[in-house]
Amino acid sequence: MNQPLFPGTYSGDQLKLYRIVENSIQTFDWATDCSLDVSRQGDIWELHLTATIDNTELTFDYTGKMNFEYLN
Repeated sequence: MNQPLFPGTYSGDQLKLYRIVENSIQTFDWATDCSLDVSRQGDIWELHLTATIDNTELTFDYTGKMNFEYLN
């Protein structure tokens, strides 16, 4: 994302998803039909992502704090 993260729903058709695999090697996949729902209560964030990679549905859920200083 090239924009600040605010509560709401984000969608897109081409999303580059990075992941860390063995020995900290970073790789990526192209995802389609992406939807990210974001909500926030104080400093606790909830993220729910659905996407399709190679005709397989991917889901990801996260609830907790986020370290935005690390992302800068």
